[in-house]
Amino acid sequence: SEVPRAKLLDFGLSRLMTKNVAPLGGTRNWMAPELKGGRSSARPAPSADVFSFGLLIHFVVRVGRSTGGDGWPDGDSCLRDCGQLSEACQQQSPSARPPMVQ
Repeated sequence: SEVPRAKLLDFGLSRLMTKNVAPLGGTRNWMAPELKGGRSSARPAPSADVFSFGLLIHFVVRVGRSTGGDGWPDGDSCLRDCGQLSEACQQQSPSARPPMVQ
């Protein structure tokens, strides 16, 4: 059995948010719904990053875990907290997502 390894990836999309910054793109499966399909020409709001963070939490915690159905495992309070945070971050409406400071 292999020891799990954490990996951090940076695709070079980070930059300062200025009033003239233009969207750089991204991976469609990790994008907030308001950024998909070219529906918005406005620059991405921080809430779009919150959405992607919620997907990341889900991926890290849930991938490879079987719960026998949808939802989060019941026995672990940390997993339950991660599930609640992930779901809050993935709200369809940007204004319904928590700010990153939470």
